[in-house]
Amino acid sequence: MEKYLIIKSILQSSVLSSFQSRSFTFLWISDWFVRVAEQMEFVVLGWFVLIKTESPFILGFYAALRYSGNLLAPIYGIAVDRFDRKIILIFVRSTFVLLILIMLILIATDSLEIWQVFIFTGVSGMGRSLDNITRQAVTPDLVPRDSLINAVAMTSNGRNVAHIIGPLIGGILLSQFEISWSFSAIVMGYTLGAVFVLFVTLPIRTPAGIGMSVRSNLFSTASYISKNDIVFALLLVALLTNITALPLSEGLMPVFAKNVLDTGSSGLGALLSAYAIGGFIGSATIACVPRISQPGRVIILSSFIWHFSLMLFAQSSWFRISLGILVFSGLMQSLTMVTMSITLLAVASPEFRGRVMGVRSLAVYGLPIGLLIAGALANLYGAPFAITMDMLVGMLLTMLIAVKFNRVWRS
Repeated sequence: MEKYLIIKSILQSSVLSSFQSRSFTFLWISDWFVRVAEQMEFVVLGWFVLIKTESPFILGFYAALRYSGNLLAPIYGIAVDRFDRKIILIFVRSTFVLLILIMLILIATDSLEIWQVFIFTGVSGMGRSLDNITRQAVTPDLVPRDSLINAVAMTSNGRNVAHIIGPLIGGILLSQFEISWSFSAIVMGYTLGAVFVLFVTLPIRTPAGIGMSVRSNLFSTASYISKNDIVFALLLVALLTNITALPLSEGLMPVFAKNVLDTGSSGLGALLSAYAIGGFIGSATIACVPRISQPGRVIILSSFIWHFSLMLFAQSSWFRISLGILVFSGLMQSLTMVTMSITLLAVASPEFRGRVMGVRSLAVYGLPIGLLIAGALANLYGAPFAITMDMLVGMLLTMLIAVKFNRVWRS
């Protein structure tokens, strides 16, 4: 009885308040296993593509395919507002398991080719976008409004822990064993994610957008966003950071590991984990804060510093110094992106929430564009030059957005 009271008092603390919701807890666990599997998959397949092709551009193309579904994000947002969100989560996460099982069979029979990697990555990328939009849309339904900041921060925390553990496990398994062992661990992660989402219970809600055509839904969403300066400005920052800041961690890190820092797959895992450690520190800090004062300024300043720190990383040729820079960069990324997500969920009207988060995911389509641009520049002039140019453009445009939406950032 005493132990139960201690656990209850811990969960009621502001740091873990969102975990008082049983369904949020199961969703968090499911998300965690899926994210671990995704990170292992990125390390294993990213290294496989780079070794097979020796081309940063093709690696960038592979990484871009991981976000192929973001072009359909506004349509996904309509579906998330219109249909049963739990069924969507179950369907998508079960599809992940099926796809990765097929890839494991191809690996076990020594039949995996680059074109097959591209096809499976593109298909899973379609599902990943729908999964992300649905997960973001259900979070406010699972926790009280005063626990929303904590819920978003703890979700980011779980993702960052997964980004620490996943690359390390994937890199170690790949360096010590055959690739099939790595994929067996990936299958396990996706399977556990699909199982735990079954225990999530969502409140009954009235579907939105029923009776409206897809075109009418899209126009009403565009009208809503254009009239809301805060939402519009946040979506611009999201688009910018996906084009300029994220291509390094989401695509070109294997190039830096192999060609710049002269390390192997385990070193790649360490670099990605260092970045995630910084993200974890940032998310944990936000989770302890009951209210974020002037979130606009936090987003702009963190975004600028994030870009600047990644520019420093691009100039480093020392592995340990690079690790330290990545920890700090991950911290700045977390302060930027988590604060942005919290603000979007807080200001978006409930009936438009799924569609707004759909447009937010459409902004992530800037990442494939950024990956292709950075990959092409890296092919021609080297990865350090490509990332340096990305960061300079990112810092400049961040300041332009801050000036254009001056009233928003002061609010």
